[in-house]
Amino acid sequence: MVDVPADEIVNRVANRRSCKNGHIFNVVTRPPEEEGVCDMCGEPLTQRPDDAEEVVRTRLAVYEEQTAPLIEYYEKRGLVRHVNGMGEPGEVYPRVTAVLERV
Repeated sequence: MVDVPADEIVNRVANRRSCKNGHIFNVVTRPPEEEGVCDMCGEPLTQRPDDAEEVVRTRLAVYEEQTAPLIEYYEKRGLVRHVNGMGEPGEVYPRVTAVLERV
């Protein structure tokens, strides 16, 4: 399980923008050179409706209510591994692969 605090998840997802060609930016951590325009293809950047902050917070609440109890169940049986999900993808990826290699 990749552990990331809820507020960080909201920040990551709610600040995500993409173009119709699938190029992804984050308006805080990886903004485009020109606001609202994809650096790679020049298409407009938009926010997916399910990436809106209030929607993300609702999704996290549903996760806490419906999924978190399952995590606890499997954790008690020693079947869950935790990985620190904070940092850049290049920092998190080796942590994930290290856990997977041990399983």
